[in-house]
Amino acid sequence: MTKPKIVVLTSYRSGSTAFCDILSQQCQVPNYDEWFHDAHPDRWLNFKKLNLDQGYVVKIMLDQIRKPFKSLIKNSLVLGLYRRDVISQLTSYFICHQTGRWHIKKKSITARL
Repeated sequence: MTKPKIVVLTSYRSGSTAFCDILSQQCQVPNYDEWFHDAHPDRWLNFKKLNLDQGYVVKIMLDQIRKPFKSLIKNSLVLGLYRRDVISQLTSYFICHQTGRWHIKKKSITARL
């Protein structure tokens, strides 16, 4: 049986971290989280070196679209996630920037490389 390949297109402070963790656990595939985040350019440059046949969950924000995006989208189930309450989303984003606390992961099978 083929493992699912899932790309979650989303925006910040939408609940996407928890959503991707749940998808990863339910599908029993690695969660590469925000693999294409600017804070980790070495990661997205080496994305092709990963064994993507094992399936995956990858979260991509609008500002994280990189070169492998086109082939990734073509070969994956693409899910969109957004938060209806934009005021709460912006407030949460502001607070995170002020405090430096983005989220707390209790338990995850997030891929670490």
